[in-house]
Amino acid sequence: MRNELNSKEYDLMASRQSRKILTGTLSAVETVDIKEGQEVDCGIVFYDEFKVFIPIKEMNISREDKRVIRSMIGCEIDFIVSDFNEEDKTAVASRKEAMELRKNLELKKHKVGDKISVRVTSVGRNNCRVDCYGIEYRVPINEIDYGYIDMVDKYVQVGDVVDAVIKELDVDKSHIVVSLK
Repeated sequence: MRNELNSKEYDLMASRQSRKILTGTLSAVETVDIKEGQEVDCGIVFYDEFKVFIPIKEMNISREDKRVIRSMIGCEIDFIVSDFNEEDKTAVASRKEAMELRKNLELKKHKVGDKISVRVTSVGRNNCRVDCYGIEYRVPINEIDYGYIDMVDKYVQVGDVVDAVIKELDVDKSHIVVSLK
């Protein structure tokens, strides 16, 4: 057995032990047998040579539906590792826990009117969803850009990091309203 840990292994272990937030690109959706006989839909992040499983209940999405996770493929997401298997090169993680921690650490530093960077997590016909330091918000089409917008995906893509202005903020109630204009 080797004694050296590469930096990604160290990050995974640090995340599990001290709740360090890691960031990776959501790459796939799979149905996985995490516990004996219990199949769960999971978002998959490849973190160097490790395959990180994020169960659907830990994805912190509006509906527990594979299609919602599929629409997020390509976006960067935060996660905290809860279980780690060095031999199999796998880990189980929680996006929900990472978003809660990020909200409590980062969002409290901001106020209405501040300009922040947000990550686009999905794009629809009339809106896009963004991750605002741990709170997801649906940005309506009229708050994406000035003028007439016929297709949202001409302005933002899944995975984009864009500037937004905070219009409303209540961290205690996990409520935020942002504009990309």
